[in-house]
Amino acid sequence: MTEKKKMTAFFIVVALWDLSASFVHPVTPTLFKDLALNDYMFGVALACMMGANFLFSPFWGKLSSYLSNRRTLLISCLGYALGQIFFAMARTQFQFILARSFAGIFCGGIFVGILNYIVNESPDDTSRNNYLVLSATLQTVFNSLGYFVGGMLGEISAYTAVYAQTAALCTCGILFMVVCKKDSTIPMNEIQPKELLREANPFGAFLQGRTFMTVTLAVMFGMVALQNLSQTAFDQSFNYYVIDQIGMSTGYNGTIKFVMGVVTMAANATVCAWMMHKVEGKKAVIYVLAAGTVCMVGVLVIRQLVPFLVVSILFYAVSAISIPLMQRLAADESSRGDSNLMMGFYNSLQAFGGIIGALVGGFTYVINPRAPFACCLLGFAAAVLCALLYRARQEKGKR
Repeated sequence: MTEKKKMTAFFIVVALWDLSASFVHPVTPTLFKDLALNDYMFGVALACMMGANFLFSPFWGKLSSYLSNRRTLLISCLGYALGQIFFAMARTQFQFILARSFAGIFCGGIFVGILNYIVNESPDDTSRNNYLVLSATLQTVFNSLGYFVGGMLGEISAYTAVYAQTAALCTCGILFMVVCKKDSTIPMNEIQPKELLREANPFGAFLQGRTFMTVTLAVMFGMVALQNLSQTAFDQSFNYYVIDQIGMSTGYNGTIKFVMGVVTMAANATVCAWMMHKVEGKKAVIYVLAAGTVCMVGVLVIRQLVPFLVVSILFYAVSAISIPLMQRLAADESSRGDSNLMMGFYNSLQAFGGIIGALVGGFTYVINPRAPFACCLLGFAAAVLCALLYRARQEKGKR
């Protein structure tokens, strides 16, 4: 098999993983409601999973140097599948927290393994960039399709989606082992446990941030954290809201998220691509974050079903457009310093913002089902202020 065919086979498995990863999301609210769990559980469960992902991702990144990424992907897919079995067996809040945390440990290994394999197997920078874009595109398209498939499976029963995901994850792990090459760089007999634990410190990126952090960079990173926090809070709250408050079935929930994914992909391919080439980065971020703030006002105040869904989809698309624009700002800043440290800090901050956003969405929902949307509005408005301050300081040459 040629190298091109091997990478094609690899990305087919990646697409299957992206598809199956979303099967359970549209049915999770139904499971929690059927078991009469507290409303905040949708946020707490996700925060536990994202927290474990955050804590263990550096560990998987270092361990793959010894195991090779194909073994990392096999172990992680099987571990994630086992976590979903625990999820299906859970009946109490504590059991769901343990199940989500267990799954998050191995979910991080899958994300790290896919990214590392792409980097290792790319023959040049152009191929690497093309592969990374393809991976991001597959994630957008097939995650959305996975929501739809999971929602339809949930019409049979919520546990049908869970068992289907478990089977698909096991299949992905085996296929990764078959199609991927061995790419370990350090022999297994040279494992240094102390070095492994030291380099796998998930808070290392935050600690190293003090070597390059300035007031202007802190403002920019504050904008990134607020946007990611707000988007995560909206995403999780909306998923629960349409079932709990509007009374939609899992099938409708999955269909809505699929539409959101399609609109987002179209927006990234048109509006975002145009802004990347035609609009100055600092201005583009201000415009998009301001548009997201306006959309969130509509989400918060509109009560009629169809207009509410339309403006929610628009917010989702606008919020997604802001991500590559903020990544461009971070990349521009990193070119002036240590890019690895700065981008590592950026990724860690995004993960941490997602954890806090999930908790904010869950606990404020208990106060009022629309309270998470109010938090999103405040978060995006604050992000706009950060974007304006960042541009002002840049134009004055302040660091």
